[in-house]
Amino acid sequence: MHDPIRVLIRHADPLIAAGAAAALAAQLGLLVVDERSDIDVLIADYDGALAWLASTRSPWTRVLVLSSRDGEAEIRHALQRGAAGYVLGNCRLDELMAAVRSVASGRPHLCTGAAQRLAQSLMRAPLTPRETEVLRLMAQGLPNKRIASRLAIALGTVKAHNQAILAKLEARSRTEASAIAEQRGLLGPRLELVARETTMTALHHALKHEARHRAHAAHASHSQPPAAAAA
Repeated sequence: MHDPIRVLIRHADPLIAAGAAAALAAQLGLLVVDERSDIDVLIADYDGALAWLASTRSPWTRVLVLSSRDGEAEIRHALQRGAAGYVLGNCRLDELMAAVRSVASGRPHLCTGAAQRLAQSLMRAPLTPRETEVLRLMAQGLPNKRIASRLAIALGTVKAHNQAILAKLEARSRTEASAIAEQRGLLGPRLELVARETTMTALHHALKHEARHRAHAAHASHSQPPAAAAA
């Protein structure tokens, strides 16, 4: 009799974690364990899976991503980082079980939705690294002149990249291109970071402006001559 497949579940959503644990516990040949045990397969959310893969612990544990993130770039990134399988959150229960057994035996596994995403990406012309940079700035709403200044390239080069991006994404406008890129996961995690940095910079400038305004008002009030005493 074969030893059961030992599965550790570490998911940020407690409902998903509880549901997966209950479903796996009811299956023959699968054993849900904690981190104190030897682990054959780890089921984790996207960020948790990447964090595990980045660590040096249990390098023999095969990692199965269970996530609602369905962007082709995100799926590809997880696989490149070492994930053995990728299953979307809306998959069927039997597909999750098949994924666990598959990665445990050393075979990579993609659920139907993830496989379709990757197949579609292979049928499209990929964006170049520079086009991706331009697209990220475009998605932030920066005009062409600002993009050219930020990337230290000519304005005509930015316009050429814009045309290439629209053609490759089959978009009719910058707004549509940004929406398509967001849907396909092409903008990557840096967009949120850049947006946060942009917000903090704007807040910093606003605070400096307010401080200068208050200092000016205080100086003006002190420089005014005292009011004449009432007769």
